[in-house]
Amino acid sequence: MTFFEPEEIEFTPIRTWRSPQTDAIYPVAMRIRTGGLEWLLTPLLDDQELDSRQSTAEIYWEGAVTLTKNNKPVGQGYLELTGYVKSLTL
Repeated sequence: MTFFEPEEIEFTPIRTWRSPQTDAIYPVAMRIRTGGLEWLLTPLLDDQELDSRQSTAEIYWEGAVTLTKNNKPVGQGYLELTGYVKSLTL
């Protein structure tokens, strides 16, 4: 297992998507740096916004992503982005 100090980890948005339903702008694709390695996180679909105002009162983006390194797929994952319509209430 590898541990990184906070200054060794960086998320840099490289592409956004604007929701036609809520007008929220989400950073759906990003470059991730961990130590000396760089990764690219890309959504399988841009439109993965969930409107759950009737249950949790929140709107957020969550969905499947692909992880690449050196232009080669190395994994799949899940990304959740909250607070882009309004601040998340806990």
